[in-house]
Amino acid sequence: MIPYCLALLLGVILLMASGCAQTDQNRYTILIAKNGTTYPAHAYARLGDETLLVPVNVIKAYLYPDIVLEGQLNRAKIMIRQPQFHMETSGLDQRLRNGVELSFRTEFIDNEYYLDISGLEKILGFTVSRQEDFRQVILANPADYPDRQLNKTRPRWTYNGKINLVWENVPFNKPISPDLAKETKISGLDILSPTWFAIAKDGNVVNNASRKYVLDAHRLGYKVWALVRNGDFDPDVMRSILTNEVVQDKAIDQLLVYAALYDLDGINIDFEDIYEADRDLLTAFVARMTKALHEQNLIVSIDVTVPSETPNWSKCYDRRGLGKVVDYMMLMTYDETWAASPVSGPVASLDWVEKGLKNTLALDVPPHKLLLGLPLYNREWREVANGRGGIKAKSKTFYMQQVQDVIQEKNLQPVFLENKGYRYVEYQHDGALHRFWVEEPESIARKVTLVAKYDLAGAASWRRGFEVPAVWPILEQALKGPGRTDPNEPFSQNAP
Repeated sequence: MIPYCLALLLGVILLMASGCAQTDQNRYTILIAKNGTTYPAHAYARLGDETLLVPVNVIKAYLYPDIVLEGQLNRAKIMIRQPQFHMETSGLDQRLRNGVELSFRTEFIDNEYYLDISGLEKILGFTVSRQEDFRQVILANPADYPDRQLNKTRPRWTYNGKINLVWENVPFNKPISPDLAKETKISGLDILSPTWFAIAKDGNVVNNASRKYVLDAHRLGYKVWALVRNGDFDPDVMRSILTNEVVQDKAIDQLLVYAALYDLDGINIDFEDIYEADRDLLTAFVARMTKALHEQNLIVSIDVTVPSETPNWSKCYDRRGLGKVVDYMMLMTYDETWAASPVSGPVASLDWVEKGLKNTLALDVPPHKLLLGLPLYNREWREVANGRGGIKAKSKTFYMQQVQDVIQEKNLQPVFLENKGYRYVEYQHDGALHRFWVEEPESIARKVTLVAKYDLAGAASWRRGFEVPAVWPILEQALKGPGRTDPNEPFSQNAP
């Protein structure tokens, strides 16, 4: 071990010796401070806006030995055996007294796995300081840590207007959330729901959350309701979870810590493809999860399909029971014609959407808890002869703008289908019939009028990035302006 002043000098020498007149301006030399002595870790941290990436092997060697790198999964698992950090309430502290296992995504840079440790200081018990003049980061394990409270108890959120939520898709094979710092606030949009968490068979929660994303979202004025799903929508995996309360508690404990760590405002539950026989077990699990999350004053919502006779995709939901438990319910009024359907059809025609909405309300789901699901995507259907006198149909997802480009490039003339609330277009190409029921700002405007007509809580759209910009003023007008109840009323993007 060496004195602090010598360590600073050594850090400078190491920085110069590495070739650094560095073009990589975010690289900082790492120093470790322990027991009153500072010494080099012979490694670099990478600083960004609201992020601090440190090699996992440095964390394991100097800061927290109970960390396991799963390189093939691009994950770092941290076992907190006796938590020294504190949750929002003493009751939650007591709940976590036997420990919790956490998972974080890593980034592979220059043959090294890096973990963003910003926000993890109180969990792992270290402090971070920077020496800008020497481009150094000092990581210390103080014997007397000042404050290890992860988060304060949130005030209970209430909203008297119509909610405007959009889901943000974060693919699990590429878990990078959009950089909201480069964006401006979307007028009239209240809530972002990024697809960040997935519960595995053993109760471990795959975590793709981003602290920076939440900070930027809050600066822009959004709430963040992170989505949690049941793995890959596997009914057998879900049964393993629903029949084991130990597994359930394991998952709930992780979500509680992540909610505190990332300062989330809510959790959106997206459990799909569940055995009908497990319907009551699902309601019980959601109730247990909601009770725990409510202790943090989080808003809890759940996504459900429209009522139908399909066992795993509809009859598995006790909508009446779930409606009594959660704060909000998102009615996924899509897909009327699913992606693998053997027959072409629309994603969510107006008459089908309204029928599904009425059938849901008939099950005593309170309208003030119900959000209308809106699809911001299209499907192109390609039909060819199957060689047996019939038709074979195959679909492909299209963004809204992609469909408009096809219409313009091919000089097509769509036909309005009044009962469907869609414009429809078709054309022949390469021996196939191509068909679109066009989802566009006009079709969204017709569907969203149902929010006012049935006095719903608001709307939830899947997903951001599929839409054209004209969608947002339409949603703002319908949800924030004077209510319109006539689905056939002409819409105006410039209406007051």
